[in-house]
Amino acid sequence: YAGEMDILTGPATLEEGVRGITLPDYEEFWSQARKIYFVKNNTASYDGYTTGGYYRTSEYFSWLTVPKAGHFVPNWTNNYEVSYQFF
Repeated sequence: YAGEMDILTGPATLEEGVRGITLPDYEEFWSQARKIYFVKNNTASYDGYTTGGYYRTSEYFSWLTVPKAGHFVPNWTNNYEVSYQFF
């Protein structure tokens, strides 16, 4: 995963490196639109859920980004629900 606010190893930096990995379904994986995953959150304004982040997945690999997260997801803005959900 990559925290979107991580200036050293955030999604833009990591994605460039990850795209260099040869996956059996490489074209299918990177051409798919990112999907949104939702996290149950008692303080959220929309039906008790908030956006947890964005992901792509295949049989061989998963790529996850977390909004409002830095290098350590739960320590940046107390994203404990998000961390728990994807782990």
